[in-house]
Amino acid sequence: MARSAAEAVPAPPPPASAPAQIEAAQAAESVTQIVFALPYKVSVAAGQSLVLPILDRELPAQRIDVYQSSADQRHPLAAIALNNDGETGLPPGVLTLYEQATAAGATYLGDARLAAFPPGERRMLSYAVNSKVTVDRSSEEQHAIVKAAIAQGVMRLTRLARQITTYRLRAASDGEHRLLIEQPRLAGWSLATPDPTHVELSADAYRIPVTLTASKQNNVVVTMERPLEETIRLLDLADDRLGVLVASNELEPSVKKALGELASQRQALGRQNVELDKLKERRRQLVDDEKRLRDNLAAVGRDTALYKQTLDKLGETEATITNLSTAIEKTAAEIETAKEQLQAFVSTLIL
Repeated sequence: MARSAAEAVPAPPPPASAPAQIEAAQAAESVTQIVFALPYKVSVAAGQSLVLPILDRELPAQRIDVYQSSADQRHPLAAIALNNDGETGLPPGVLTLYEQATAAGATYLGDARLAAFPPGERRMLSYAVNSKVTVDRSSEEQHAIVKAAIAQGVMRLTRLARQITTYRLRAASDGEHRLLIEQPRLAGWSLATPDPTHVELSADAYRIPVTLTASKQNNVVVTMERPLEETIRLLDLADDRLGVLVASNELEPSVKKALGELASQRQALGRQNVELDKLKERRRQLVDDEKRLRDNLAAVGRDTALYKQTLDKLGETEATITNLSTAIEKTAAEIETAKEQLQAFVSTLIL
């Protein structure tokens, strides 16, 4: 059976309507919130809900990867860098992100959370992990003496502690990739490399920009520095620590020379103390021998040869004790003189 022309040809689809124009709400900011006042009245039936557009604004946005070691050790987060260049802030909420890939439609990227967004600020909104970029991170810490000063018997050392973090980055896909490395900001530490003037600051991190070349390893070295002050009384400095400082290549020659002289005087004083201890120990032993000889004299007869031998030995022992006592007094006096000289050397040393 033949069909009519009306039956054979389907009716054309209605023309696509243009997007509805949004009549923007009036925004008013207070200390704690942003209030949007609609320019018209809205009625909602009981038990019903309603979604109303209140804002239609274009904001500068850019796709970028952000590496946060606390979020993922091996891969960066895919994110959108969003700038609020408007005159009012935006309220917090959940964003659904799309990318206009072709003229035919948009590609869904993911969801991101947005905190209150004041005007003039820039936010990183992460929505997924980018497994096409891998990160290998290693770190080490160094300490170096950068300054030493001596005055009034006190040495003040300024050390520079360095935390060196090396990031080895590789992108699997073609083309160039823009990446931000977030290096945590630590109290008392400052960024030495890369150049801080080329680094963006967030509330708790340095954001270091990197451009990755596909299939090529890119290395980024981040150095954090912190000065450490140490005060040392030279007379209280342990011998082993003094030896380490004298052997160090980090001190100025004048400081090393002064510490070397201090070490020599302390070593000489140490040898004198050892000699004094030996003399005192020798005298203690002879005093014990003297007591034993006196006991032997009391036990033998006066007219025996043994008595005479013991008496002679006792005389020799007492004479040696007297000589040792004299040597002990002399050595002790020399030690006191050496201590005074050491004290004078330290107190007058200024470098």
